[in-house]
Amino acid sequence: MLSAYPLSTIDSKSKGGQKLAVEGRNPFQLDIKDPTGEFQEFLMGEVRYASLHQSFPEEVKKLHAQLEKEYKERWETYKKLAES
Repeated sequence: MLSAYPLSTIDSKSKGGQKLAVEGRNPFQLDIKDPTGEFQEFLMGEVRYASLHQSFPEEVKKLHAQLEKEYKERWETYKKLAES
């Protein structure tokens, strides 16, 4: 199941993640695993997106494709930040 918003944290036990940084570890941590499932299926399970599809089917196809592309790019960015 896809999460609408990737969850992340910065080490909350110290000011601004300084504790982990001092230890040589990355203070930015992703709190969820890689998304699974189909992105379009997830969108259609959300009332706000499904209702738009009923009203504007052609526009929604384009927007959903763009949203999926942007979501995947953002997720990859978050993964890279968490790995460094």
